[in-house]
Amino acid sequence: MDIDINSDARNGFALFDDKASTILVNGTDRDVAAAKRERAGSESLLWFRRGNQAYVVRDDATIERARVAYAPIRDIAQMEGRIAGQQSRIASIQSRMASRQGELAAQQGQLAARQSELESQRAQLQSQRAMLGSRPGVTQDDLRKMDAQVRMIDNEIRSLTVREHSPEEDHEFQRQQEELARQQQQLEHEQQTLEARQREESGRADNEMERLLNDAIAKGVAKPAALR
Repeated sequence: MDIDINSDARNGFALFDDKASTILVNGTDRDVAAAKRERAGSESLLWFRRGNQAYVVRDDATIERARVAYAPIRDIAQMEGRIAGQQSRIASIQSRMASRQGELAAQQGQLAARQSELESQRAQLQSQRAMLGSRPGVTQDDLRKMDAQVRMIDNEIRSLTVREHSPEEDHEFQRQQEELARQQQQLEHEQQTLEARQREESGRADNEMERLLNDAIAKGVAKPAALR
């Protein structure tokens, strides 16, 4: 479905193509309503307005000419829809990656805070151990207990270090981001190419449609219709 509304449109046009399951409309809101009133069920129909006079065409050959004239534009619209879908997919992946990156950053902050806390505790224990070792009456068992506490803190610090991002993980994350950016750039290039092609095809189709409508009026297959 391609509907372009312009409240000041001097002319109007609507093609209901049941064979291709498409609708093309260019004109005012009033044109859309008038064209729909002329259509019976899901029939293929060509409706157009020139100034204050509307016409309706049900001739199969004329409708086929209109269908052929606008087929490239319909194909371009489908390709643009495919590109939009791929862009949406990439945006979704990038959003998930950004969310995951935020979660990892928060985790890293928590790990860094815990590691700082443990290192402070270890420093305090080591200071206390040094002071305790110089006091008379302190047994080796007392010192071993403090050494055990220091080792427990060291083990937890090493565990936290292992849970940090590895360079390989960071590299893979960066590679994925670069690949998505490359795909996005390629899609933008394809979109620009299609937009240029669409402008060219639209001009060609409009010229062909003008000839077609003139022929339809001249041959009498374009029947006057009420605007209401």
